[in-house]
Amino acid sequence: MTTIDRASHDQASSLEATALIGPVRCYPQILRVAAELASSGHQVLPPIASIVGVHLGPLTDRIDRLQRHLIDLADRVLVVTDEHCVYDQPTRDYVDYALASGKDVTRHRRSADSDQFDATMKVLH
Repeated sequence: MTTIDRASHDQASSLEATALIGPVRCYPQILRVAAELASSGHQVLPPIASIVGVHLGPLTDRIDRLQRHLIDLADRVLVVTDEHCVYDQPTRDYVDYALASGKDVTRHRRSADSDQFDATMKVLH
């Protein structure tokens, strides 16, 4: 391994990844938060979007396993929701899974029309 390769490897291994989760209705807010974090140098693992209220059989189960795997890969989990702060059942399940896995879980409210970078986000910097 060259010096440059070693430096790149060391830098990559020191980066922490943040998994984003939240209700599907908040997906636009989640994507804005993902873009903000990524543009400030964070490694972001965005959620897998699915169709609200539709169970697609084996595909739904695979999406659930993939989302849990993203949580496993992450160092921390950021739960993004709107100003009503109501979680759907899958989001509650993912929060419970993250907490049971020992992940640091932070909640972040973002209104649909807000582009403000608030104090919750600053915690991650």
